[in-house]
Amino acid sequence: FAIKHIKGNVLKGAAASKAGEFLSTINYLEKALVLTSFVPEKINLGENFQAKTLVKALATAAWKLGDYEKSIHYQNKVLPFAEKEPEELAEAHYFLGLLYSLAEKFPEAVEHLKTALIIFEKYEILDRLAQSYSQLGIVEENATEYTNALKAFTASQKINEEIGEDLNRAREFRRIGKIYSLRLNQFKEAKGYFFKAYDLFVKLEQTKFQVELLLDLGLVAEKEG
Repeated sequence: FAIKHIKGNVLKGAAASKAGEFLSTINYLEKALVLTSFVPEKINLGENFQAKTLVKALATAAWKLGDYEKSIHYQNKVLPFAEKEPEELAEAHYFLGLLYSLAEKFPEAVEHLKTALIIFEKYEILDRLAQSYSQLGIVEENATEYTNALKAFTASQKINEEIGEDLNRAREFRRIGKIYSLRLNQFKEAKGYFFKAYDLFVKLEQTKFQVELLLDLGLVAEKEG
């Protein structure tokens, strides 16, 4: 009975997810998850029907629905399943940090993002390390911890320079410039970083971002009188 209804509910949940009906997705997957405890360990249900896969899918569906508390609840259940795979564990902490940020629980967001950073750094997964620093900077800025945000964006910028990701590097320069301009009213520093970003966007032929940087520079000039 359990195996039959786990598989049936998972398939219905997958169809609902594909249709963008995430409330129904959660309903079906929660029914399946409850039933997994009745299946003996010796029976292999297959990857798509295991509790590990279900809690991941539930966390994602709740996130897409905008129910961040439920998403956090299920994403916390992902952590024990991910402990044996360092990169998977880092990704689980990263997503949990993002969810806590969306729920405006910034101390928890910072804690999980820093855990992800430690793992990405240990295993030299540099692209994800840079992205994690960037997300940490966004969280710290939202928490009005501007000094910490600047440190995180700067760390991301340096790693992106190391791995040759000039587009992301330019984005970090812009983020730093915005903190100096919008948060700290330090316009000289803001202009310096905006020009660095602008030069990179010119080099990369990113016209859209060039236009946005010119607007940023115009706003700084206006504030300076």
